[in-house]
Amino acid sequence: MIVVLSGEGPSDLGACNNAQGMCRKPEFVHGPMTVLNGFNRSALRERGVPMIPKPKSEAWLLCAVSKGYQHCAALEELSGNDDSDQSAKKQLHEALNGNSTSQDQIDWLDNNGFDLDKAAQNMPSYQAFKNRLVSALAAVR
Repeated sequence: MIVVLSGEGPSDLGACNNAQGMCRKPEFVHGPMTVLNGFNRSALRERGVPMIPKPKSEAWLLCAVSKGYQHCAALEELSGNDDSDQSAKKQLHEALNGNSTSQDQIDWLDNNGFDLDKAAQNMPSYQAFKNRLVSALAAVR
């Protein structure tokens, strides 16, 4: 069994402390390690996978949809606040021509695919997730 613990960047790690979504970056850096420490203290150990997109999972898909997997590291610096004019969620909505429901995103992925390696090369938060997932899969084989 593999367990994936999903969170949305620093806000789910308790690093955001105000209504504007301002987050203390140093705490985000330690966030995945905090989750890994929890897995290590549990029976899951190497089978636990923290999925902590920065700033949100929409940035990972936005990398493919609007950036063609180029220069995507900058997307990790977007605001995690959905009310921001330049939030990842709003940018993905625009990139998908206003069709950004969960089903729209699934349809886009079905039609276009998602290059796991290219996304990992360009987005450190995705690379951390992918590397840990690969390790977890190897551990259960």
